[in-house]
Amino acid sequence: MMLYKGIHQYVLTFILGLVAFACSNLRAEQVSTNETEARAIAENFVADRYPDFDNRKKKPVLKDGGDHWEFTYELPDDMIGGAPVVIIDKRTKKIIRSYRTQ
Repeated sequence: MMLYKGIHQYVLTFILGLVAFACSNLRAEQVSTNETEARAIAENFVADRYPDFDNRKKKPVLKDGGDHWEFTYELPDDMIGGAPVVIIDKRTKKIIRSYRTQ
């Protein structure tokens, strides 16, 4: 009887571990989808609003600001400003504001 009870504990522990793993992966995929969508919104906005900004060879950066995303580009060492910054509300996925660094 004791062996039977021990096997149940191992099986239950294994199942709970699988459920926790599955839930954590689901959340990661959701975050990735939201980040991808926010990045696409910002990149399209930059292309329309700042047509003179050349984003080639510049890495896009999306920072988590709590209730909003902050999108910009990582600039090369020889540039001290000029990158557009786009702030996107996480809940509505609407652009709150944008500006260009100097």
